[in-house]
Amino acid sequence: MISYEALLRRMEDTFASLSGCSPEAAGDTDLRFRVLAGEVYTLLARFERFRRNLDPDTAAGEALDALGAEYGVVRREAQRAQGVLTFSNAAASLASVTIPAGTVCKTPGEDGVRFHTLEEGVIPMNTVGSVSVKAEAESPGAAGNVAAGTVTVLVSSVPLVSAVTNAAAFSGGRAAEADEMYRKRLHAALAAPPVPPSAGFYRALLLREVDGVQSCAFLPKGADGRVEVYLGGAGAAAEESAVAAAQQVLDENAALNLSFLAKPAEAVAVPLSIAVTKQEGAQADAVQAACETAVRERFLALSIGEALPAAGLIAALAAVPGVYDVLLESALPASPAPQQLWTLGELEIHVS
Repeated sequence: MISYEALLRRMEDTFASLSGCSPEAAGDTDLRFRVLAGEVYTLLARFERFRRNLDPDTAAGEALDALGAEYGVVRREAQRAQGVLTFSNAAASLASVTIPAGTVCKTPGEDGVRFHTLEEGVIPMNTVGSVSVKAEAESPGAAGNVAAGTVTVLVSSVPLVSAVTNAAAFSGGRAAEADEMYRKRLHAALAAPPVPPSAGFYRALLLREVDGVQSCAFLPKGADGRVEVYLGGAGAAAEESAVAAAQQVLDENAALNLSFLAKPAEAVAVPLSIAVTKQEGAQADAVQAACETAVRERFLALSIGEALPAAGLIAALAAVPGVYDVLLESALPASPAPQQLWTLGELEIHVS
C-alpha cells in the first residue's frame, strides 16, 4: 500500500504540474494537502485491512475465525490430555481408602505437569491393592501428553495412599489451533468444489464435522467396492472415536451406489537427530527446548501423504531465537504413500 509520504508527494506533484507552482511549505494549500493525505491514507489503510481479512492467506486471529466460519470450518479449541491414574497402598487398613475426585498429581520436577482425577476411586478395606481412575491435565496443551509411568508425584494429601502412576500415556492434549494449521485446514476445505459426490465435498465435510480429523485421503475402491478413507489427526493417526464419527458422517451423506470405509492413517514414525550450534550468550537448555517445540509443530501441521522437506525443517529451526547453525544428522525418508502420515519418532537435538 502507498505510504502517507508518497501519497502527499503525489498530490503535491499533481498540483505543481497543473498549476505551474508548488505549494508553499506550511502555507494554507500545503496544510490542506497534508490533512487530506492523512484522511485518504486512513481510508486506504482500512480498505487494505478489510482486503487482508477476506483472504485466508493474510487474515489472522479473530478475522481468520470469522472467515473460516463463513465456510463452515471452525478453529479447534485447546484440549486437556486425558488418561488414567492408578493409586495403590502399601499395607491393608481397617477402613477403605478413598481417592476423591479432584486429587492432584504431577510429573517429577519443580515445573512438573499437573493432573487431577475426574472421579472418585476406592481401595477396599483389608486389601493391599490399587484402583484406577480417569484423570486429565490441569492445563490444555500438548505438554499433558506425557509418557506412561511418568505421573508419580502425589500433590494432594490422600491418607494411606503410598504411590501413584499412569500405566499408559496421556493423550489428546493440544493447544488451540494455530493460525497456520487452521489456515491449512481451511484451504483444504476450499481446494475442491464441495459438490457431491466429489472427494472435495467429503473432505470438506469431514474437516468441518469431525473433531480430531485434520487431514484425509481418499483411495480408489477396494475389492469390496468401498472407497477407503484414511484419516489423520494432529501429529498422529486419527483416534478410534474420530474414525467412528467419520464413518457415521460418510454413511449419512454417501451418494447413491457409493460407500466408504474409514480408517486411521498409517502412521510412519520419523526419527530425527539434529545438531544445533547456538549463538554466543544463548542458553543451551532454552535453545534446545525451543528447537524441540519447532520440530513438533512442523510435524503437527503435516497432512496425510505430505512430506516434510529438509529445507523447510532447517528453516524453521534457523528461525528459533539463539540458533546460529543447524545440521540434520539423520536423513528424512522417501515421500510417504498417499495413506501414510509422517509422525515424529525419537527426537535427539544436540546443542553446542
